Amino acid sequence: MSIPTIHRKYIEPICSLLDKKSYVSLSDIVNELEIYPSLATKIVKEMQKENYLVYSRNEGLIYSNQFHFNIR
Repeated sequence: MSIPTIHRKYIEPICSLLDKKSYVSLSDIVNELEIYPSLATKIVKEMQKENYLVYSRNEGLIYSNQFHFNIR
């Protein structure tokens, strides 16, 4: 599975956050990456579209089964 260029610089910090917690909120990503909330939302939406991550407002961000299986 190749990761698009836009995601490469964000994937490691997001994975690191996911490894520390069972879920990650958008504000966790904003604080960790020091980016604007709108960019965090864009990244998460694109990564969800590509089946790397699953996000819901109530439950936060988690690995998709497909992505977690392929990177771990």
